[in-house]
Amino acid sequence: MRYAGFWLRFCALVIDFFCLIPVWVAVYFLLALQALGNLTADGFSVIQVITGIVAPWVYFSAFESGPWQATPGKRLLGLIVTDDVGNKVSFGRATARYFSKTLSSLIFCIGYIVAAFTDRKQALHDLICKTLVLKGLKSEASGHSVPDFRDERAYSGRREPSVNEGGSEQNWVFAGFSDDGHIVRIAFGANDPRLSGSGITVGRDPKAVDFPVSGSSVSRSHARFRTLNRLLIIEDLNSTNGTFINSNMVRGGTQEVIPSHGSLVLGNIELSIGRY
Repeated sequence: MRYAGFWLRFCALVIDFFCLIPVWVAVYFLLALQALGNLTADGFSVIQVITGIVAPWVYFSAFESGPWQATPGKRLLGLIVTDDVGNKVSFGRATARYFSKTLSSLIFCIGYIVAAFTDRKQALHDLICKTLVLKGLKSEASGHSVPDFRDERAYSGRREPSVNEGGSEQNWVFAGFSDDGHIVRIAFGANDPRLSGSGITVGRDPKAVDFPVSGSSVSRSHARFRTLNRLLIIEDLNSTNGTFINSNMVRGGTQEVIPSHGSLVLGNIELSIGRY
């Protein structure tokens, strides 16, 4: 995943602030005109609450849980908000994320600054609500933003295949040899229901995973295959010796797109990637 850094997120917030100014002004004057002649101190306080709290809450939560998955500021800069596995967030989670920003604002906004130092560029409110801010790309098919999982060094800008793309090529296969010389073959269909659910797991422990792979360099539960936005991805389950795609490491707890060709390495076991 391509995580949005601190300064990019800050610029999006500045843009959203300016987008909110006309909203604040419009709401304020609309309510004030309705109460014209009867505006008491209490009524003025209500207008301030609606303008200062309700309007920005609805603005951020509705946009980030909507089809854009982003506020206008984030969308302008190509960012989207997802949960911690890259899925669209609900209005409830977007609401929790918005109000958690109160904690991020404490002590000189240190909760926001945290995003510059965490592995997945998460601010304090992202850590609390298990959300991510990703650099997205425009999906021509859906018209919505989806995560751009491509690593420029590994894929050189070429488009990754969707799980159902390629006519009869509906299956994935990963094949190689284990440490003791036995053949390792992991194969499943692109429409396997596990891919859109709990995922397909690989690792050393046959009781804990769907595809056991023998070898001391492979963790008990090493990695998980899933589909996201019609792409096949692999998630490293904080393995001891790592997961690599075409020599690029998939960091523990993160995910990467599986290309249609190349190599997948679990620990020190190399598997060739193929489709048929």
